[in-house]
Amino acid sequence: MPLRRRPLAFLDSRVELVYTMAEHSERVVEVDLRPMLYAKRLADTRAASKRELLLKLAAGVEEDWGRYGRHLFREFEEFGLAGGLTEAGLALAKIIEMSRARARGGGQQPCPRPS
Repeated sequence: MPLRRRPLAFLDSRVELVYTMAEHSERVVEVDLRPMLYAKRLADTRAASKRELLLKLAAGVEEDWGRYGRHLFREFEEFGLAGGLTEAGLALAKIIEMSRARARGGGQQPCPRPS
């Protein structure tokens, strides 16, 4: 009686496909969503220095940040914000910048309509 390998091979490929999708989902969370989840912590009034450092990183300013700055860099690395901001990190920096402008009373300028 021959061995039935076909269903098992099919099952292996299904398991591999599910695992690959799980890896992909994890990568999406790490790269794109995790910085956004970090936004709530950055929006805290006690996180002014974190917001300033993130905005300087987004602007490309290079300087010696000192001990606290190195601590913040490690925290940003944990949340995927250091070493070149991802698109989500840049969007987060823009959101912070806009919310600060709104808090100062500047508000958001309307976009001009194309003619």
